[in-house]
Amino acid sequence: EEADSALAAQLDREAAEAAAARIAAQQRRRPAYSGVGTGYGRPQARPSWRRAESASQTQFPGVQAFSFAFMEKKVENEDSDKIVLHHSVLESLMTRFSGHRQLPNPVTFRVVNEKNPERATHCGVLEFTADRRVAYMPSWVMRNLELGEGDTVFLDLRQLQPLRSVKMLAVEPEFAKTV
Repeated sequence: EEADSALAAQLDREAAEAAAARIAAQQRRRPAYSGVGTGYGRPQARPSWRRAESASQTQFPGVQAFSFAFMEKKVENEDSDKIVLHHSVLESLMTRFSGHRQLPNPVTFRVVNEKNPERATHCGVLEFTADRRVAYMPSWVMRNLELGEGDTVFLDLRQLQPLRSVKMLAVEPEFAKTV
């Protein structure tokens, strides 16, 4: 049984490294943008403060995406940006950040459609109760990423800078009156 789990861990590491290399190669072919992307699916500049992390412990390739409707336990977070992951993801992160480094709070992942890496977004984690190699997410996130039930996504841990300000423009005059 220990040999089986060691083999499974080795296969997970190899899959993570292969997916990370595939996505990195695709990102090198993209046109360079001068700043952080403003919309979903646009390439984002890598912040200078972010160090390259170990692919085996902060990147999770080959995860199947399903909407919350497929969960046994019903979740009422369809309007949120939170996803549900397997507890092994948390264990891997705790191992990576044990000792002198603190786990980022909140835990945020860049979620990428493996078939179409141009489609990506960022999501927080609601809980770690999903099946192994499965991520449950709101259906609007799946539509945005152009995913079908069971399609494969790539998860990459990110620490996003806090929002400092936001400018909003009312599309309809009624909105400006209510705010």
